[in-house]
Amino acid sequence: MLRRCLFRSSLLARRSLVVLGIETSCDDTAVALVRDDKKVLSSQRFADRDTQRRLGGISPREVALQHKAHLPRLLDECLKESGYAVSDVDAIAVTTKPGLVIALKEGIRKGLELSRFYKKDLISIHHMRAHALSAFLVCDSLSFPFVSVLISGGHALIVLVRSASNFTIYGESSSGSPGECLDKIARELKINEMPEFYDVHPGAAVEKLASR
Repeated sequence: MLRRCLFRSSLLARRSLVVLGIETSCDDTAVALVRDDKKVLSSQRFADRDTQRRLGGISPREVALQHKAHLPRLLDECLKESGYAVSDVDAIAVTTKPGLVIALKEGIRKGLELSRFYKKDLISIHHMRAHALSAFLVCDSLSFPFVSVLISGGHALIVLVRSASNFTIYGESSSGSPGECLDKIARELKINEMPEFYDVHPGAAVEKLASR
């Protein structure tokens, strides 16, 4: 089913396309509906910071259980807010790499389930490429080719983006990423034990404190 990752020509001929996106590559469970004019119709996300704080970090097994438990609710909330039904969307996009395998499987499983039941095309998403391409959502003047600096919890890359599927890596971190480093600093300083940062990602908490 994942080989069905391109729109049919009949879909491309339509005036407006709406895609349902599912993201479970790590600790955030997310669902969104996006129209091809870059309009985000709805975006819902959940992360269990309490469990992460209790365990001292991200547990692959725990986040997989989180995805399984919360995807149905987030999907319902997304559809309710947008006024759409799954039968109305043109395709379903799901993150398939990179990420925690056990976490990715939950999103892929849900995407396959919806794709099969509603007979919708399934689009396989590389989430780091998606990070780079998301710049088009906020910059109308952006065009190919462009250089993107991708710094996240697990990656640090400088890439040349020639098209939606053509990327050249110019450089990447060799031992961990800046995001991982900030998370470790936050855990060492016990920042998430501060009441104001209970529901804030450790790296984001460090950034907020550093800006004071």
